[in-house]
This record gives sequence, structure tokens and C-alpha cells, in this order.
Amino acid sequence: MYIATLRQKQGELRALDMLEPQYKNSDMFLPNIIISDSSREALQNIQKKFNSTILLDTRELSGDEIVDLEDIINTEDLSNYHINYNIETCINNWPINKFNYLKIPDQVLNEFFVQWVQANSSSFPENIMFDFGAVNENLLEDKINIVSRIIDALGSKNYIICSGAIPNTVPVKADANYNLRRLEVEIFNKIAKKGIGNYIFSDYSTVSPIASTSEKVIPIVQIKYTLDTEYWFVRNGQRRGNYNFVHVCEQIVENASTFDKNSCWADQYIYDVYSNGQNSGNPSVWASLGINKHIVKCINEYTYINN
Repeated sequence: MYIATLRQKQGELRALDMLEPQYKNSDMFLPNIIISDSSREALQNIQKKFNSTILLDTRELSGDEIVDLEDIINTEDLSNYHINYNIETCINNWPINKFNYLKIPDQVLNEFFVQWVQANSSSFPENIMFDFGAVNENLLEDKINIVSRIIDALGSKNYIICSGAIPNTVPVKADANYNLRRLEVEIFNKIAKKGIGNYIFSDYSTVSPIASTSEKVIPIVQIKYTLDTEYWFVRNGQRRGNYNFVHVCEQIVENASTFDKNSCWADQYIYDVYSNGQNSGNPSVWASLGINKHIVKCINEYTYINN
């Protein structure tokens, strides 16, 4: 199984909407959506894009909003939603009703928290997400060791290992391509060697875990394309004037080892632009292409992982 942590934005939801039915309606994939608008209407809108099981990440909600959300999803028409509770809100106010998912963020991974888990291990649900957030070349050895000790205390459960390597900005010019190791895979593999329980791979897809605060940024003509061990940022300058998105697609079709026009909506879209020789889409659509490709690739990589 693969779990993608996504935001409640048009590009992410479009990427979900364009998944093939075999990926939407199966136990191979689960979206974990960071909710900022938890209204019934917003949840129904997400449901139109992806009508299978969905996790709702509550990191941006207040305690009162989470209580309201519990009531909203406790109805038959929204029964596909499950709340992914944040441990920071649970420590002092543990959910009254039985729950299935709990997220442990990077900032609480310390010696004191290990001791707290050891004393309260019987209260934890079956599915535990460790969220390292934004990661870089330093593979967090100290935090990985703490996670291993927590797993020892909790025993055999489903452990979701989530992190995100995609930066908000890359250290090259807007018209230069860029390669970045898939550090999330390396972190997952280090922890999955533990051998206790079932390990599930998760990441932030091709989106940065750190939400951008910039309002007036000229977008880059690019696709963040997932290869076997790297992300390939295929770029062609800022989107202004006579920009050329066709060249981005041309590079992917002719050079990406993981490209297959029959594999997903994203690759078919890229191939159509390449074949027609005409620019198509906008920055939101281009983001959807990278996310859609990444999700399908990760599903295919991790469907059979079970340690």
C-alpha cells in the first residue's frame, strides 16, 4: 500500500480525480488529506474526486473543529472518511470513541515522548503514522532510532512512514533542470528493516511539506517527474510571454526511464502535448501531472511491501 499526504488544493484533487478506477477502488492506495476547510460541503467536493477511503489529517484544525468534524463524518454519506488524529491534540484529550489512525509528527520525537509511549502503549490504535515532515540529505539518524524504540514499545501494528524531500524552491535557475534523490524511500527502507509489524510507505508526493507563503510568484514551466531513485525537475523558465511547455514534455518522453504513455493520465497527457506540439494546461495542471505520475508509480512500487 501507498499513502500520499496531500493538501486540499485543486492540483492535488485533480491528480486524485484522474487516477484509474483500479487505483481508486482498491486497498493499494490511501490519500491522507491535510484539511483546512472541514465543512460538509468541502468534504463532499473531495468525495467527488475520490470516493474511496480517505484519511483526514487534522494538523490545521482547532480542537473544536475536530469535534465538529467527528460529527460530520459520522453519517452514512461520508462514511468513507477516517480522521488521522495528531498525537499533540490527543495527549491531553484522548478521543472518546474508538479510532484507527494516529499521526506522530517529527517535533515530538524525543526521549520524554518515548517514555510516555512506553507508559501508555495500550491506548494506541492499529495504524500509526510517523511524519518526519521536510527532510534533506541528513537522514535523521537520531529520530530514526527514537522511532525504532517507539515501535519496540507498541509492538506489531501498521506503521506508516511519511516524509517529504521536495523543497519549495530549487537551487538552480528557472530554465535549468534539477535532480533530487528520493530521500523518503531511503528513510522508509531504514525503518522498515526493524521487522516488527507492517510498514507502509508514505510521502508528500511531488509537493513540498512546507506550505508556500509567497503570494506573488511567477510560476515555473515545469513538471516534477518521478524516476526510480530521483525526482527530475524538468524546467523551462518562468511562465510569461512565449513560454514553451512542449519542450518540457519532449524531454520527458524522450529521456525519462519511467515514462509510459499507457501507465497513467499524466504520461498520456505529456505524450499528447509532445505529439501535438502545442502548449497545454497551466501551473495547477502541471502540478497535477507530477502528482498523478508519482502516485501511480508509488502504488506499483509498494503494493506488495509487507514486512
